[in-house]
Parts: sequence; C-alpha cells; structure tokens
Amino acid sequence: MKLKYLYFFLFIGLMSCGEDEPTVEVETPESNEQLSMENLIDRKVKAELSIPATENHTQSIYKAQLNDDEFEDAIIVVNRKEHTLQTAIDKNNVAYQEEVGYFGNYNFLFYYDGMTHTVTRKIAVPSNGLIPLKVDFANILTEGYKDFTLDIRIREARYRNFYTVRNGVPALIFQCEIHNVDDANNFNVNHVKYDVGSHSLSKDIVIYEANVKSNIPKDLSSDFEIETEPKGDEKLRFFYYPAQKKYFIKKDQIQ
Repeated sequence: MKLKYLYFFLFIGLMSCGEDEPTVEVETPESNEQLSMENLIDRKVKAELSIPATENHTQSIYKAQLNDDEFEDAIIVVNRKEHTLQTAIDKNNVAYQEEVGYFGNYNFLFYYDGMTHTVTRKIAVPSNGLIPLKVDFANILTEGYKDFTLDIRIREARYRNFYTVRNGVPALIFQCEIHNVDDANNFNVNHVKYDVGSHSLSKDIVIYEANVKSNIPKDLSSDFEIETEPKGDEKLRFFYYPAQKKYFIKKDQIQ
C-alpha cells in the first residue's frame, strides 16, 4: 500500500544566463493524524521491520474492542515468508532451516489503539516463518471487551498464546499446547474451552484431550487446521490470579 504525499511545487521565476531555473519539487509526508488506520499501520510495519518495497509479505488486520475506552482497536500480524526463505538461501543453511522448521523471528505482532490512533512497536513472535500467525478473539478476563489468542507453529507443534491489552500493549497471560508429536511418534491433540472463573470473575481455561473431527495431514509440519471436540473429563484447569495478572494451576494438578 503506497503512502500518500502532499506535493508542494515551488516555482522560481528568476532568469539566469537566459534560461529558467528548474522547478523544485518538495515532498512532505502526511502526519499520523492525517493517515487512515490502514495507512498508518502500513507505514509503521514497514518502518519497524525495514521491509523493502520489493519484498512480498502479508500484514493482516483484525479489528475488535480490546480495552474499555469504547473505540475499535486492531491486532496486526505480519508474516515474512519470502524473507524467511531468502535468508536461508543467503546464509547457505536451507537444509538446516528445513530441519528446524524455519524457526526464527519472522512473524510479528502489532497493536493499533483506536483512541490514540497509534501503533505499538514490533513484537517478535518466534515461530515457523513459513506459517502466518492465527488470530482469534474471546471474552476471557472480562465481558466488557475482548482479549485475543495467537496460534503459532514450531515444527510439528501448535501452541496458543493468550493476550490481554494492558497499558496500551499486548501482554502475554498464558500459553498452552494444542497439538504435538511425542517421542513415540504419536500425534497428541488438546481441546481448549473457557469456563466460569473459579478464583475471580475472569474465566478459567480448561484443557481436555481431544477427538479429532477432521483429517490429519501426512506432513505435520505443513500449515493445516484441525477440528476437535473435548473427550472425557477435563485434564487441566487454569485460573486467573489478578494479583499476579497471569494464569496458574492448582498444585494437585501438576503432573
């Protein structure tokens, strides 16, 4: 997305040696207040990550009310797949990167605040650079506004990071494993649900073993989605502890 510019043309009518002086063109970039949300995000992302104009990348904007000021905010996730592949080629370590699942700082998170019309600095999310982050919203800490989750891929595994926006910045409050392969090469899957809070008004995060309702691909390192449903009784229950602003588990559930 190209930035818009205001163009001012300064015409100088002085004559020198019988010829006109050349026209001088001055470019003045628009201030942040003049930019739309999309253009502001585009400018911030490219500046923070030093993305050249020739690089293909994806930046996805997900809108929701993420704090209590009644303005619509946004989560922005950026994936630099092309840069990931090119970096491996330039460093002559393609085979190694394939082995480790192209793990590195190639996925990024930004937060747009609707009230202040500002974008946070980049937040690197170490993960597979070939697979974009998956975003979802939910009322977890409060019914007044949304929190959000990021699904990240590391080799065959998928993890889910849980965030709330605190003081204008996304704050990580919990992480759990969604699926992975164990030492016996078994594909294990968890199902995550929210329940009424057991220690506060914020919801508990409950982990179940999962029945998989969709096909599992042969290439577990690929970008895929699976549909699950809970199987049996809850396996783990995590509760929010406001004093520490994070999720904890009861001692008798620690394995």
